[in-house]
Amino acid sequence: MIGDKKHWPLIVFIFIALSNLLFIITDWTTGTYITKPLLMTSLSIWFYLNIRNNFSAFSKYILLGLIMSIAGDTFLLFTHIGPRFFLFGLGSFLVTHFFYIAAFIKYPNMKNGLVKFKFWVILPVLFYLFAFCWILLPDLPDDLKIPVLTYGVVISIMLSLCVNMHKRVSTKISVKLITGAILFVISDSIIAFEKFKTIDLPSVITGLLIMSTYLIGQYLITKGSIKSNELI
Repeated sequence: MIGDKKHWPLIVFIFIALSNLLFIITDWTTGTYITKPLLMTSLSIWFYLNIRNNFSAFSKYILLGLIMSIAGDTFLLFTHIGPRFFLFGLGSFLVTHFFYIAAFIKYPNMKNGLVKFKFWVILPVLFYLFAFCWILLPDLPDDLKIPVLTYGVVISIMLSLCVNMHKRVSTKISVKLITGAILFVISDSIIAFEKFKTIDLPSVITGLLIMSTYLIGQYLITKGSIKSNELI
């Protein structure tokens, strides 16, 4: 693996990810600012090198989602400057989820996915959306209610369509994709609760929870997408 040039960006990603988590623990802000934009950059390069010989519509949308994640990560670094940067970050990740939605729709055999045969599997997603809105919306300023509600709906759709990848790819691959999507949603949810609700946890713990679920989630989505693309 180390000798394969396609895997070097993954090694770089792992190194940067571990460094980023260490910088959160040690509260070294400069290190966090340096590493965070590089996380999805290295993961995007790894993904591209693995799919460039079979550049399908599915892989194109996944790659665009990873690229928009770079923008989201960068904007969220500057939320202390003003609320507009949080909205820019929210918007960037909203577009990320739209690209992931497009990718899962474009993947072959949409009608043969798990949801068609077991519709009840998305009930936990609907319960999550209800809880997300019930907890967050009442305390939000009026100008944020619609953006946050929209975000909750979109990530729920993304997760549902990811669940529908089961039966369209192998169980091993679908487990990677679904687990990654769940972790991504958890990371987004923690950010929302940290921003709009009182969380009685040290900021270091919250930061580690957000970034660890996000990094593992994006890695699993990327890895699962590489394997899925090989089947097209």
